[in-house]
Parts: sequence; structure tokens; C-alpha cells
Amino acid sequence: MLVSLIIPCYNVNEEKLNRMMQSVLGQIEQRLQIILVDDGSTDDTLTRLFEWKKRFDKNDLACEILRKPNGGIASAINLGLRYFTGKYVCFPDADDALEPDYISAMVTYLEENPAYDVVRCDHTIINEINNQKKLADKDFSKHGFFKTLLLGNLNTNIWPMLFRSDFLRGRIPNLHLHESGKLGAQEWQLLLPLTYKTEVAYIKKPLYNYYFYLDSHSQISMGDRSEASLLAYSFKIREDISATVDTMPFTYEERGLYRDIAEFRIACLNMGLDNLSESARYTCAILLAYQLHKYTKSIVKVEALMIPERFLYHSQRLRDYFLHAI
Repeated sequence: MLVSLIIPCYNVNEEKLNRMMQSVLGQIEQRLQIILVDDGSTDDTLTRLFEWKKRFDKNDLACEILRKPNGGIASAINLGLRYFTGKYVCFPDADDALEPDYISAMVTYLEENPAYDVVRCDHTIINEINNQKKLADKDFSKHGFFKTLLLGNLNTNIWPMLFRSDFLRGRIPNLHLHESGKLGAQEWQLLLPLTYKTEVAYIKKPLYNYYFYLDSHSQISMGDRSEASLLAYSFKIREDISATVDTMPFTYEERGLYRDIAEFRIACLNMGLDNLSESARYTCAILLAYQLHKYTKSIVKVEALMIPERFLYHSQRLRDYFLHAI
């Protein structure tokens, strides 16, 4: 097959699942291997997947359904990675939708540009709460994708990207991602090794439609949006980054640097939360003060970093240092 689509599915609303499956069926490029991984659904998602498999079979599209106990998106992708055979691979979400040329446009780019192993397309965010739409991606041309991802505000998503399979096999040890639980994600575990020292091509055309709604996986992962839930979510990101860094070909010193960057990113993320408690803010300020001294020899009082404007100013200084260090 030319392209493998690995699509984790867990208790997917029927309308949303039909939307994604119909958009897969409507792809201009039809040399597809569709891998649907049911992650222990407790509703009738699995039944609907088998119904869609019949439709794919009628249209001569290869479709496999894999089943496993619920363990989270990363664990579902790990199962899919055991079975994919395509020259290229991508990872759509089960509740979004693809434009008809999502596959064909990115495949054509990589076929015509053999120096690239990864291509990313723009995508549209559709807010189902108020029906607003907007183009989502940020420019990563200045510092490259990896640095912008790690230290910037680039969207940490995997679904608007296509990878050469041989490249992915060489970058993901044993084709296994770190699994951080049922509410964990998969973005960092894929994006860090697949974009490190890699030039990512960019198609400035929205080929993927991401639907935002309150019960989407990304929103459920954040819990009830209390301070405890949001902090737990950010610490899970730190866990994913640190665990993934440990699998990458870094020296001891480099690994320490990237772990510190993960801590720095989480501190900045937490400091931006609304109504963060004073104790949590103080913890973020302590970390920034420590890293400023460690990496820039600057001595900044923790109390000063409790002021949002000062924290922002000094975090930008440290970000600029990291951008040149990695």
C-alpha cells in the first residue's frame, strides 16, 4: 500500500465517526491501508467500525480492525505500528475530517521532494460550540519545526502530517511510544524523534479539519479544568517529553538540557493558567530563577518572578538561550 492511516478509536460519537470515515472513503488517493484501532470502547463504536469496514471492502480499500483494552491513544498507536505496511504513514483522529486531497497533496509533495521525510499541511479549527472556523498553524520557518515546537507556541498535533515509513522506523525505537495512561496523548512521543534535526516541509493549504468541542479527547484529558486537573495534565506532558527524550540519541549533557527544557516549558504553561494558586506560582518562579542562574548566570529574585510581566520577560530570555543551545 502507498499510505497507512492509523486511527485510534474510543467511544466515538456516531456522527463524528461517520464524518471521519466518509472523508477517508472520499480520498482522491485510494491506495490506502486503513488501520482502525478500537481502544477498548464501551459503547457501539466497534460495531460501527465493522460496518465501515464493509464499505471500505466494497470500494477495494484495505481496512483492518484491531482491538485492545483501553489504555490511551499512545497505546492504540503502538498496536497499529505493528501492522502498518504503507510507504507513508499518518495518524488522523477519529472525530475530525480530511479534505479529499489530504493524502494526495502530501504524498505528491514527498514524491517530488525526496530530500524531505516529513510534510505538514495547514489545518482548520472548527469550533462546534459557536461554529467559528480559523486556520490554525504557526510559522516555523525562522527556527525550524523542532525548536519552534519545543520552545514556541506551535500546535502540538500530529494529524496534519505525513511521514515516510522507513524514516519513522529509523527514528522510533522498536516502534513503541511511551504510554502515559488512558488520558495521555501521543504528540510529543511522535513529534520529538520525528522532527529532531529534520527539515519539515509545509503545505500552506488547509487539508485537515480539527473539530473542537467540550467532550473531545484533548478537552477530556484536561479534566474538569480545576487547578489540580490542569496541573496534572501539564505534568503528564512533562512525563511524555522526558520519557521520549530518554529514547533519543543524546549525550548525558544533552539529555539533561532537554529535561530542563521540558521543566521550563511546563512552568511557562502552568504560569499562564487562570487563577493559579500562589503556592503553584511560587514553584514556577523558583524553577525559572534556578534555570536562569544555571544557564545564563543571572540572579533574579523569586519574588520578582511572581509578577506576570517579569516572569514573561525573563522566560523569553531563557527561551532565546535555549533556542541557540539546541
